[in-house]
Amino acid sequence: MDYYLNRINPTPSEICIQELLEFERNMGSDMVIRACQIALDKRISGNPWKYIRAILTDKQRAGIRTLAQWDEAERERTRRHSGGQSAYHANAAGEYEYNPGDTSDSL
Repeated sequence: MDYYLNRINPTPSEICIQELLEFERNMGSDMVIRACQIALDKRISGNPWKYIRAILTDKQRAGIRTLAQWDEAERERTRRHSGGQSAYHANAAGEYEYNPGDTSDSL
């Protein structure tokens, strides 16, 4: 929740707060933080919560509840798409970042 408030929106709606807290309870704050990082990296304008919520809802539906499961799903998706490499990588600080030109598979 703090990551979202400090980096995305310091004054979210009550509904956003409720949904965010529910995702944190069900999936953990690390999953919410990664979804927020992706939204920031993609520079989602307007209402980034809709994008973040869509990412987290998609992960929930896929049964992904941990970062390790997320990473494995991303590796599998990359393997299925011949020649494609993931643009999401963990940096030295362990934060997830978007590197569209990077073709190394550091997940």
